[in-house]
Amino acid sequence: MSEEKKKVSVQDLIKQKDDIEKKKKETFKIYVPSLDGYVETKKATRSQIITGTQMSEQGEGYEGDHYLIYHCLVDPSLKDDELLKTYGVGKNKGHEIVSKIFEWYEVSMLAQKIAGGDKMSLVDEVKNS
Repeated sequence: MSEEKKKVSVQDLIKQKDDIEKKKKETFKIYVPSLDGYVETKKATRSQIITGTQMSEQGEGYEGDHYLIYHCLVDPSLKDDELLKTYGVGKNKGHEIVSKIFEWYEVSMLAQKIAGGDKMSLVDEVKNS
């Protein structure tokens, strides 16, 4: 017999407020073969996914994927001034650092995982920050 699911009430949402907020701040680790190590990332927000999708549709290739990775990678931060300077990337074009660090085949994989796909292969499941 299957268990019937209950309807969620306003009181349920109030009780779950802290848990819901924690889930939105969850981070996870992804193994990057070319770096032979893990990077820590957060899930993309709805607006980041929409912006990334629009960039890909209007631009060339993987601009949207670069945008998601640049904005969602937590550790190491791709927004680090010294890192950008070392790779010759200006702050106004920060997302360009993604192609300088990651292999082309890793960019799509990382963006998909950041956007919420391929959850089965996430490493270290979830870490609350």
